[in-house]
Amino acid sequence: MFQVLAENRQTINTVINVLMLLVWTFYFQMLFNAHRRGMRPKILINRSAGQNLDAQCVISNMSAGTVYLEAVVMCLTVGDETHECSLTDLSNLVKAPEGDKRSHWFQGPLTSGEFLSLGGFDKLLENCTRQHGLDMSNVSEFDLLVVATYGPSENPAGAKRKFQLETTEAGENWWRAFANHQLRSVWSRRGLKRFLRDAPR
Repeated sequence: MFQVLAENRQTINTVINVLMLLVWTFYFQMLFNAHRRGMRPKILINRSAGQNLDAQCVISNMSAGTVYLEAVVMCLTVGDETHECSLTDLSNLVKAPEGDKRSHWFQGPLTSGEFLSLGGFDKLLENCTRQHGLDMSNVSEFDLLVVATYGPSENPAGAKRKFQLETTEAGENWWRAFANHQLRSVWSRRGLKRFLRDAPR
């Protein structure tokens, strides 16, 4: 047996080196994936305390680091028309609010695991429909967009979630929440950067 090993020593060494290379490649891939997950922002738009419009709109930072909220935008669908409304428009703010200003400005830093309540969906919709002179009862669906800065990248990241009005068999209206959509690809982040540059805030 030892003679066989000695005669095939070169082949055995090659096989061992290849196996070691595969193992190190596997571990490197695991470390790289963990690092990439840590560098990727994750922002959640949640509905808390109910499914109707009086439920609270909560923004949660599930990223590994701190994000800075730049803008919150609501897009209303009324028939075939879409109306965009910036909730971070402070032009109607008479004076600086007391307490946590982020709840009024919808801007500011959120540490990892921290959340911020934007208030009830009914108040947000009322604000947007008033800006556009719309009847809130005619809104069939709306999208909520959150734009934030994360990490050293110059391009912001964000999240988007759709809410659609549906009617139960009993005739009761409720708002169906679709899945959160993370906007963190290269093209999405460039688009958000252009949006922040062009949108009035």
